[in-house]
Amino acid sequence: MTSTVPADGYQVEEYVPGPTREVRVVLGSAAHASDVRASCANGKVVPRVRETER
Repeated sequence: MTSTVPADGYQVEEYVPGPTREVRVVLGSAAHASDVRASCANGKVVPRVRETER
């Protein structure tokens, strides 16, 4: 991951750009959080996203 830009009303709460086995960014607002992770398997990006209401 080279950068992240949150939408209006959100902020970066956690950022692990790598190099690592799994990159991660958590974007949050007062009412919502998005936990976005990505890794590689067999040469392909494997994304995982978890949405949470606060």
